[in-house]
This record gives sequence, C-alpha cells and structure tokens, in this order.
Amino acid sequence: MIYLDNNASSPLAPQVKQFLLEHLDIYANPSSFHTLGKNSRQLLDVAREQVAYLLGGSPREIIFTSGGTESNNLAILGSLPCAPKGQNHIITTKVEHPSVLNTMRYCEKQGWDITYLPVCKSGLPDLDYLTNSISSRTFLVSVMYANNETGVILPIDEITRILEKYNVIFHVDATQMIGRQPLSVSDHSIDLLTISAHKFHSLKGAGALYVKDGTRISSTVQGGKQERNLRSGTENFHNIIAMGQASYLAKTSFLDKMDKIEQMRNHLQNFILHNIPQCVVNGIRAPRIANTLNVSFRGVLGDVLVRELSQHNVYVSHGAACSSGAREPSHVLKAMNLEWDFITSAIRFSFSIYNTQQQIEDLKELLPKVVDKLRNMPE
Repeated sequence: MIYLDNNASSPLAPQVKQFLLEHLDIYANPSSFHTLGKNSRQLLDVAREQVAYLLGGSPREIIFTSGGTESNNLAILGSLPCAPKGQNHIITTKVEHPSVLNTMRYCEKQGWDITYLPVCKSGLPDLDYLTNSISSRTFLVSVMYANNETGVILPIDEITRILEKYNVIFHVDATQMIGRQPLSVSDHSIDLLTISAHKFHSLKGAGALYVKDGTRISSTVQGGKQERNLRSGTENFHNIIAMGQASYLAKTSFLDKMDKIEQMRNHLQNFILHNIPQCVVNGIRAPRIANTLNVSFRGVLGDVLVRELSQHNVYVSHGAACSSGAREPSHVLKAMNLEWDFITSAIRFSFSIYNTQQQIEDLKELLPKVVDKLRNMPE
C-alpha cells in the first residue's frame, strides 16, 4: 500500500498509539473533584502544555476542540459578538477551507460585509487587494497558513505588517502547517490559530484553538464552563492526551524529517514533469509545505485517476476530502484561474514521515501506465 493522502488524514504515530494503550483504562471525568478526576485533569494539563510548546504560546491560551472545523467556527463566530459598533467587515481569501468559507457565507446572511481576497495563478493572495480593502470598519481577518490542496504557504509576515495599522483580530488556520514547518505564534501578531490533531499523526476528534491573551471571544456552545467557559462539554480525554503526545513529537521529531519528505516530493514532481506529457504542477511558483504536490494530468478526470490508482493500492485525493464526495471542481484551482481541463484533471499527493523512497519508485513505475491507459480509453 502507498498512502499519499496525509493532508486529508494521517496515520497514527506508533509512539502515540503506545501512549494511548497505556492510558485507555483512565476513564474519570476531568471535571470531577475526586482523586481519579484530578488524575485525568493532570493529564489534560500536560497535553495543554504540550500543545502550547508546539505553538510557542502559553497553556492558558490553548482551548481544546473537536478539530479544525470547530476551531475555525469558534474563532470566527466566537469573535463576532465582541466587535465594536461600526466594525462589521471581515476579510478572508477565496481559497480557504470550506469550514471557513461556509462560515463566512453564514456571516453574510447575518449582515456582515465579507471581502474575499483573490489569488494569482501561483495561489498566493493579492496583497494589494488586501491593502485596498482593509479599513477602520474591518474587525476580523481570517486566512489559512498553508493551502490544503496545493500546499501553497501564504505570506503571513507580510499580511501581519499590513494589519498592524488597524485594530483587527487576526485568525490563522494552521491545520496543514503542524509538523511540516516550524511555527511560533510569538513570531507573528496572531490572535487566533487553528490546529487539528489527525493532520499530524494523532486521532480524529481533537483539535485546538490558540487564543492570544487579551483576545476576546465568546462561547458558541452553551453548557458547562469547560475550557475557560469557551467550549462547554466534557473534554474528549483520550483524543486530547493523544494530541498532546503528537504535538510534542511534531515539535521535537517530525520537523527533522521534512527534508527527506521534500526530497521525495520533488523527486516525484520532476519525474512526472519529465516523463508524463501535458502535466502541470499547481502552485509550483509559490512557497509550499514540503509534503504536498498537486498535479493536473490533462486529458484525465481527476476523480477517475484517483479511483484507478486505488485499484493498485495507491491512495491519493482529488480536491479537499471534505468535499470530494460531491464531485465538485476544486474551488481553490478555480480561484487560481486555471484552465478547465487542468482543474478537472488535478490530483493531490500528500506525503508523511512514514512514506519511503521505495514507495515513490513503485509509484513512478505505475503512474505513467495508469495515466496512459485512461487517456486512451474511448469516450
């Protein structure tokens, strides 16, 4: 098996799995006042410290959630009730994850004015458009750090410099960055930052929102007063402590392996460009995270190519996993103004530290044959 769909979800790290097995018998509610509850609370506190260490923040600034979608919703919808009168403008980009774009559409229905920044063919946002759009009315700017489909890294430093003159909240969706590139919230003026555990070799169902000290947001879920009264509900204990372990590994181990991942990615990229005609690497002219390769194979429908490769135990994706079932063309590639043939023929290879060079060699042997077969099938 060759699994190259790690931007959708990554395999559980063996060290995280072992840690989970050692703690599966811990079941007490972390909010209980008895000794067993306090033991659970202590493990949650350690996980909070590990996530804070990963992000370069303090434990108090970490709010546990169920994942990236909830963190993005809490960041956006939780901040809006705190907006001063007259600040009813939000800025985002056209290439955001659906959990941001659909939340923005909801906000529009509630009367908020939303600006969607365009991107150029490289996938980078138009910063002149940002400069001309931001004003004293702007309350929130929400952008991703790295695109989940193309791997393009957005210029967070440059965006921060533009925002410095304005009293705005800056939210960054860093879901695809964790464990793939060094990140520290202290290096940027980031107020809110989203992460999701299953993107960096932990379990689905856990994530976190970094909330910078002094940043005001309100809860979107009513109930108890867990997570500083910002996220009610009993914490997903085992998933959270697993995320803590994965956070420590992401900070101390995963990043050291990114050079090898980038070499494998570039090796496959160069092979495709030199050996399979009519191919384009999307986002190649922009900085990208090391593990992501988005390629259009003109003359082949992307979803058909994904299915054909899966018949050979090679697993890649066509568009974002959350929307691929709908067979809709990538909104990211559409925003990049690619030709229609290149939009519909794109697939994404996303690597992890568990991929091997031998797997890439095996894929090089298979991929040209599969593409040629599909291109020569009768319509």
